[in-house]
Amino acid sequence: MLSIIAAMAVGVAVGYALRHHCRTKYLNRAILGTVALLLFLMGVSVGGNRTLLAGLSSLGSDALVLAIAGTLGSVWVGTWVYRRAFKNRTDA
Repeated sequence: MLSIIAAMAVGVAVGYALRHHCRTKYLNRAILGTVALLLFLMGVSVGGNRTLLAGLSSLGSDALVLAIAGTLGSVWVGTWVYRRAFKNRTDA
């Protein structure tokens, strides 16, 4: 885990140092391609795992419940914070 955090910190430092360099605009395409490749390879790995495929329907329903609960909780907390912090504010 420490190596992942260190690699990210080094990446941030290099990105900060090269932020005005003209070739950094091509990084978005490279990152998108890399993420797409990683997702494809993860799909190949999941597709080859018979145990995971057998339980995919129950995992999908659990994930759907968690996603809905997380979204509703975020909306509820966001509404609460908005009402407490911003609703009664009078700007001059």
